Amino acid sequence: MNYIREIRAFYDWLGVNPLPPGSIALWHALMHVNNKAGWKSEFTVANMMLQSLTGLSRQGLDRARNDLIQRGLIEYTKGRGNRAGKYKVKSVCNIIGTPVDTVIDTMRTQTDTQSGHTSSTLDKLNENETKQEKKEKEDDLAEQVNQIIEYYNIVFKGVYQHRKNNQTIKNKVKTRLKRGFTVQDICLAIKNIRASAFHCGDNENGKVYATLDFICRNDQKVEEWMNYNPENSKQKEGGLTHGVGKYRHLYATGGS
Repeated sequence: MNYIREIRAFYDWLGVNPLPPGSIALWHALMHVNNKAGWKSEFTVANMMLQSLTGLSRQGLDRARNDLIQRGLIEYTKGRGNRAGKYKVKSVCNIIGTPVDTVIDTMRTQTDTQSGHTSSTLDKLNENETKQEKKEKEDDLAEQVNQIIEYYNIVFKGVYQHRKNNQTIKNKVKTRLKRGFTVQDICLAIKNIRASAFHCGDNENGKVYATLDFICRNDQKVEEWMNYNPENSKQKEGGLTHGVGKYRHLYATGGS
């Protein structure tokens, strides 16, 4: 399963099959968990984990799950006793039409049977495919960077703001994404560091240390703030998720 293609197909499907925000958040959460698991055909995940990833209540989670089941996007088997339930996430690419990979394979087969220049034609096809995939990956990466910066500016409104055209910051964020961190991972680090009063300006210098440059300085720094627990900190502040409802699915608990 190709993560980016599935997300694009999902939003194409969503254009004619509207879903409530909770169902959208749950679909993203399940895709995130399955990506972490290595794209298994069936995987388990606890309700509490999904509630944390989506911000849904238990009742909201049940409604969103039933909605996705009825729409044919997932299958679910309830766990026995206290065991976590099992999920199967359907490929949206398959639901809305012929998968891209199948189209390419068909084109290659037709070329093999109809052309006397099979090798050169396939080389050209592969070259074009590679260029297109590279462009798609770069576009997707740029969009992820913009999402992270926008999320940061919402969470840090009134404290610190990053310009969206700040190339230095974009490069720092992009590097962490290329290193394997996901949008959810970095958004979780942003959400957690916002709970540290010291890093948000309440220090003897009055300086805000909690910038994206600081958070994305290296892999260790991202992991440090992903694993930071505001609940156990005396520096915890309230109302940190105010105004970020549409991004709830982004600050999932990390395990990119």
